Amino acid sequence: MYFTEIKKQIEFMMQENYEDFIKALISIELGIKDKNVLNNVYNKYMENDDVNLIDDNLSDFVDEI
Repeated sequence: MYFTEIKKQIEFMMQENYEDFIKALISIELGIKDKNVLNNVYNKYMENDDVNLIDDNLSDFVDEI
């Protein structure tokens, strides 16, 4: 599978069910298996505008290019 195909699939998943998409990313990255914990983390993420899923350093890398 190529970059553009993967990107399209990710965009589709985000549009279809944003909540579960974000929960899946959080679960994968943090190894969370407990749904109650995952729900709480997701809710805190949604309530806090200062939390990013993508590290701010990546934006800095783009600015440097």
